[in-house]
Amino acid sequence: MAWAFQLLALIPIIDGMKHIDYVRFHRKLSFWRSVVVRELPQLFTLLACIPLGMWLGDYRVMLYVLILYGLSYTVLSHLVAKRPYQMAWDSTFIRKIFSFGAPLLLNGFLLFFILQGDRAIVGSVLGPEALGLFSAAYMLTFTSSALVTNVMQTVLLPVLSKAKGSVDAFWVRTVFVMQAASFVGLGFAIFFIVLGGVFSCWFSGSVMPPRRRCWPSSVLCMA
Repeated sequence: MAWAFQLLALIPIIDGMKHIDYVRFHRKLSFWRSVVVRELPQLFTLLACIPLGMWLGDYRVMLYVLILYGLSYTVLSHLVAKRPYQMAWDSTFIRKIFSFGAPLLLNGFLLFFILQGDRAIVGSVLGPEALGLFSAAYMLTFTSSALVTNVMQTVLLPVLSKAKGSVDAFWVRTVFVMQAASFVGLGFAIFFIVLGGVFSCWFSGSVMPPRRRCWPSSVLCMA
């Protein structure tokens, strides 16, 4: 097993070689490069799961899939880039990066305890069965909300960046972005509060208890 963890250590190195020039084109609302870089690696790994599963049939399948995803993502990010990939050391930028990222590092630790603390409380107070229900409903809502949030950020942030030179235009677009985000968030919350339990049971199949026990978990996760 030690070799597997050693091999997993290559993934951060591979991720560090990614070229993020494709993000620059979001300012022009051009997203086809992002689609290529983000979606094709998932297709490659999905297709690779079948032969790897038939060949290996154990945990090594996931190990190789993760590495294949990182490699394909990195290669595609370089293929769609317009600017060359270069490595350099600039003390000024390094200081700015650390001064900007230090609070985010602390925020990351807090988010970890926030996201995992509720599971610890549910598991210790209500038991493993309730923890399973809560985790299933949480993953359903969290994954969906993360997808919606990512799409909204990708589409709406370039709208704001185009008006950075004008205070009045920036304020108008800020109001529009806030209204759009509130509208989508409200609709998303209502959808899962009303139908979250149904989807929790449906996605879980026959393993999940009756719907009346799934519904409160989904509502709790959305709250």
